[in-house]
Amino acid sequence: MKVRKKTHEERLSRIGEDCRSGGAARAELELFSWLRDVDCPIEARVLLGAMWAKRGEIKAARGLFRHVHEKGAAQCDSTSLQLLISLLMSCDLMAAARKLGQAIYDTWGDRAEVLQWLKLMEVPGAETLGMVHEHEAEQLANELRVQFANDAGMVWSLVYALKHEMKVKSALLLRKGLLRVVDGIVNDQAKVIACWSLAELAMLMGDHEDVRKWAEAGLSIDPYHAAMAILLSQTGEPIATNIAREKLEVVAEAHPAYPDVRSALIRRQFADGYIHDANRAIDEWLKNDPGNRLAEKLRDNASATETHEGVAA
Repeated sequence: MKVRKKTHEERLSRIGEDCRSGGAARAELELFSWLRDVDCPIEARVLLGAMWAKRGEIKAARGLFRHVHEKGAAQCDSTSLQLLISLLMSCDLMAAARKLGQAIYDTWGDRAEVLQWLKLMEVPGAETLGMVHEHEAEQLANELRVQFANDAGMVWSLVYALKHEMKVKSALLLRKGLLRVVDGIVNDQAKVIACWSLAELAMLMGDHEDVRKWAEAGLSIDPYHAAMAILLSQTGEPIATNIAREKLEVVAEAHPAYPDVRSALIRRQFADGYIHDANRAIDEWLKNDPGNRLAEKLRDNASATETHEGVAA
């Protein structure tokens, strides 16, 4: 009867169990034997290298990792590759670490945490990762100019997609492309969409100063733009505080039926210390619309804050 050959996952799982249950020596022997196989996965090298490096056998670990290539990246998950990069750097194999860093970025670079990890760990070459090349930005800018002239709403759909599935490289490229065209847009409606898009992209990238800049620019054209008023209120910057509240008040007055705007204005009032005004606004909201979930949530949050502050005092 033919015995089924264990898969890589099953074999690695068993080795991991040996390590956890005190059988590290047996696990190391198994890994060392596995190295002779042509199909030995990169995870096995990571485990064995980690054992050797932990024991201080850096020279042996260096030899194990000397022939790491980008091809191995396709065989591994990002966590294993991050560990391998750390080991390569600890063994002073910077060229291999750089190559694998580029490989992990090419595969998982759209995940913000991966790019952040590469830069935080100062992986060789990480300082240039995520950079948008000028020719790419110019090519996109040319496409955006045509799009704004024909259907500016399509540009916003790109931003909307990024809000729901953030891709760092795509966001950086779109942001840089928009910056090249926004000043040349003469149609007010298209200009508002461009400013709104830049404000949203800035928020996605955590750049609150740019959020304020583009939200204010857009609101100067369309003072009743609810989404940009809400964005402005979310920056939390002292400079933007009064402006955000004023803009929200204008929008709320123009669109009293917009619960998100109403809610944002009340939260802004609480944040700015206008507690009485905020509570009065909630009371009025619940009086006109009893049981409104947003209003009730605001009331609950306000009560919880008051209770917490009372206990702290």
